[in-house]
Amino acid sequence: VKKWLFGHRVLMHKKAVGRFGAWMKDVRNYERKHKKKKWVARLIGTYCWRSMRNSGSRSRHSFGIAVDFNWDKCEYGGRNTRFGRCDIPTYVIKFARKNGITWGGDWGSPRDFMHFECR
Repeated sequence: VKKWLFGHRVLMHKKAVGRFGAWMKDVRNYERKHKKKKWVARLIGTYCWRSMRNSGSRSRHSFGIAVDFNWDKCEYGGRNTRFGRCDIPTYVIKFARKNGITWGGDWGSPRDFMHFECR
């Protein structure tokens, strides 16, 4: 289904709509409460039928349950990357976790700082 997510209309699986919607609602409520400017992703990618990098397995993007933001400013960290570069506000990441959405920056190796997914 097509839904709005951080300033863009994107394709996602209907089972992901609830979590992604609750995530965005929490972020917007936080921004209102703390008088922050609305965060809008510059670049966003959701549904894309493809394999995971360096794997024959299907990417979570293939099922519409994953999203990448701002890949020009957020690293896909190779095996030796301990801390990555990412321009997504920490409160956006915090509310993703609160809503059961996994952030690729929390992964051991490789880290994927642009990536969020419902599992």
